[in-house]
Amino acid sequence: GVFKFRTILNVVTDSLFINKELRTNIFLSAIIGSATLTMAWFAQPYFKFVELPLSLYGIMWTLLNLTVGFAAMLAYRVERRLGANLTVLLMAIMIPAAYLALGQLSSIWAISILFFFYIVRGVATPVLKDYIHRLTSSEVRATVLSVRNFIIRICFVLVGPAMGYLTDQTSLQTALTFGGIVFLVSGLLFAFLFSKHRSYLKT
Repeated sequence: GVFKFRTILNVVTDSLFINKELRTNIFLSAIIGSATLTMAWFAQPYFKFVELPLSLYGIMWTLLNLTVGFAAMLAYRVERRLGANLTVLLMAIMIPAAYLALGQLSSIWAISILFFFYIVRGVATPVLKDYIHRLTSSEVRATVLSVRNFIIRICFVLVGPAMGYLTDQTSLQTALTFGGIVFLVSGLLFAFLFSKHRSYLKT
């Protein structure tokens, strides 16, 4: 048990403090993952905000999830065509941009922006996980991905309640704008670090 714990601790230490390239990819993936998780919680309040009929909620969720699945099938082709740096930069811009757009629009037609968001999410998740896979050996990969998932939850714990508070005290649109700014700044920071530390991808 002690040996296993020490092994896990070594993997975590290497991932977050020693290997800059891996650390950047973990945090980049975690920020994008946190942005998509947060949107999943705020999409339904947005449905209510734009007065989408309750009978359409289930249909809308089904369509959004199908959109993610379809986009994920095309993720590899998109990344290969755009290259790693441009793919990451566009993710870091477009996902927060959807937050900012939803924060400005109050029409039921703005739900189309959610579909745009879920398309980007469908591309981002498999691509960013693949980047982590390329930097890790099979015996530590599960632990590294667990670290990523843990950081996603930490980010959500920090951003989610703040957005909830803003929704209660001001408006849903203010909260979405706040989320967009937070994810834009943090996403662009790690997109820059990604391009700086990237040595395993030449595209």
